Amino acid sequence: EKVIDRFKILVSGKDKAGEFYRKNFAAMFAYVSNRVPEITDEFYKIDDAMKAGFGWEHGPFQIWDAIGVEKGIEIMKAEGVAPAAWVNDMLASGSKSFYTVQNGATYFYDIPSKKQVKKPGQDAFIILDNIRKSNEVFKNSGVVIEDLGDGILNCEFQSKMNTIGGDV
Repeated sequence: EKVIDRFKILVSGKDKAGEFYRKNFAAMFAYVSNRVPEITDEFYKIDDAMKAGFGWEHGPFQIWDAIGVEKGIEIMKAEGVAPAAWVNDMLASGSKSFYTVQNGATYFYDIPSKKQVKKPGQDAFIILDNIRKSNEVFKNSGVVIEDLGDGILNCEFQSKMNTIGGDV
């Protein structure tokens, strides 16, 4: 299980912990959305800075995507804060998330053009998380095989301690 998949569970809690996460995420989402374009014109740079500078595994906009943009706005309204206008414009334009994965590449919502644009700097890398979303050939509890293109398959062991057992 991945951390990114757990954020939705954190904000749906009916206890004090759920309330804590809703309050903090609402404040964070309002803050970061209103820092565009003050800090940067592209919000993905805020995510990259938080991951590089503070060791976060996921940036605030990635967390917001994991929860759901509309759900995040709903939480914000309940806490008495609002996102920047461009977030509502994004939803009105038909984009339901900050990031999408297409053909193994990450795209981000570009505020001026109001459409998804390929995130720069990823052409020299193979990002397996993106490949998994679009080019998975085979998967079971012990192994995942992905098509990397150019006749190349990636075989990733997912068994405990990466052992080769019956599933592999």
